[in-house]
Amino acid sequence: MDTQTNIAQAIRNRGAHYVLALKDNQPNLADSLRDFFARFKAVPPTTSPCLSTSP
Repeated sequence: MDTQTNIAQAIRNRGAHYVLALKDNQPNLADSLRDFFARFKAVPPTTSPCLSTSP
C-alpha cells in the first residue's frame, strides 16, 4: 500500500481535490491545523464562490 503522501500526490497530479484524515497522535500538526482553521473562520468571506457561506 502507498503512503498517504504518495496517494495525495497522485490525486493532485490528476487535478483532483482530496481530504485526508488527521489524528491527534501528531499534536504539533493537529494544533497547527486547528490554528489555521480558527484564523480562516475569523476572516470574513470574500466574493469567491468557494468561500461563500450562503447555500
